[in-house]
Amino acid sequence: VTSGVPTPKAAGQAESMTVSGLVPGQTYYFAVRAQDEKPNLGDLAVSSPSAMAKMPTPVSAGLYDDRHANWTYSGTWGQITTTGPYLKTFTYTATAGDAAMFTFNGDKLTLYYTQYTNRGTMDVYIDDFDTPVHTINANGSLVWQKNWTSNVLPAGVHTVMVKYRSGGTMLDVDAIQIYGPMLPGMYDERTGWTYTGSWAQGTTNGPYLGTFTYSQAANDFATFSFYGDQVTLYYTQYTNRGQFAIYIDDMNNPVATIDANGALIWQKTWTSDPLTLATHTLMVKHISGTYTDVDAILVGGPIMAGKYDNQHTGWTYAGTWALQSTTNAYEGGFSYTSTPGSTASFTFTGSRFTLYYTQYTNRGEMEVYIDDMNNPVTTINANGALIWQKAWTSNTLTAGGHTVMVKYKSGTMIDVDAILIE
Repeated sequence: VTSGVPTPKAAGQAESMTVSGLVPGQTYYFAVRAQDEKPNLGDLAVSSPSAMAKMPTPVSAGLYDDRHANWTYSGTWGQITTTGPYLKTFTYTATAGDAAMFTFNGDKLTLYYTQYTNRGTMDVYIDDFDTPVHTINANGSLVWQKNWTSNVLPAGVHTVMVKYRSGGTMLDVDAIQIYGPMLPGMYDERTGWTYTGSWAQGTTNGPYLGTFTYSQAANDFATFSFYGDQVTLYYTQYTNRGQFAIYIDDMNNPVATIDANGALIWQKTWTSDPLTLATHTLMVKHISGTYTDVDAILVGGPIMAGKYDNQHTGWTYAGTWALQSTTNAYEGGFSYTSTPGSTASFTFTGSRFTLYYTQYTNRGEMEVYIDDMNNPVTTINANGALIWQKAWTSNTLTAGGHTVMVKYKSGTMIDVDAILIE
């Protein structure tokens, strides 16, 4: 194990590190060897403690890329970037028996993969890793984002495993869609929506994540189920847009009628009145005019357990921050600042959190505050050899609502990559 090894402390101090990339539920044995400054390498430690790899925090409903942190790959896997798959990447293996696992909280899943003449078969397991629920034959003419959907599952936590069985020269994992009420957060129109009628997708630079889904037929409708206490709908205002009605829970009586005709405005919004914190269903119905479109939806409410990217709407940035794209960061990017005093805050409901950032020679110090914004609980020195997704974990907190704030203290820059709520 060479990744994430900490810089040695002074003699007599305790050392710790986190080993990642393990198979959840599997037992691992560890031993260490000491090395001095020469360097002379000592023998293996006499003791060999064991531990079971913990299950990742289950994610809720949503569409997740093959690079998402909840995917655990066992064996020899690689990654390819191209224009066909979801978010332009897939993760593949050429070794039979290799497996990929994903833990979630929901009641159904859709697995996305690539069908091609060089692909083989893969077994799909859900919770029981001895008996597959389905075998997918991915061999055939090229189809990007080919998919298989499970039967309805009992609502709750599940783990799906995909295992390369035989045939072809490889197989891949592209993405996974988890079904169930959407929890607080921002969702693209491609995630969690059910479209009835004649809807199509448009791609351009203006909408959220570069796409919107539109209808040209009156009475077409789209529905979205979520768990929260408020919702904001994003759509496009333009001279070719018409009217649509919005319903929440009661599909006979609209709560609003929107006239989207006017000068071009990308990501125009409508926000509901406060709702009871519960599961709700929103419906958008095309009434009249040439086009109606759905761009995205923002669900409000307490942010619960899960891992959240630096661009999640739960983050509030104060000061001067910018985005940097890179495949090494969580979900492909991080937010950074070079202005001391700039802050990033995140409010959640939970009992512990882990902050992810980048360690590098151009990084400085950042203070971490929890609830009390006058007294930091720690100061992180992010300066050192390059480590992507370096992590700092809080002590156990009282269960309930908390706010964490990261404040740039000194140095050239700092960044925020992601946060894990437990």
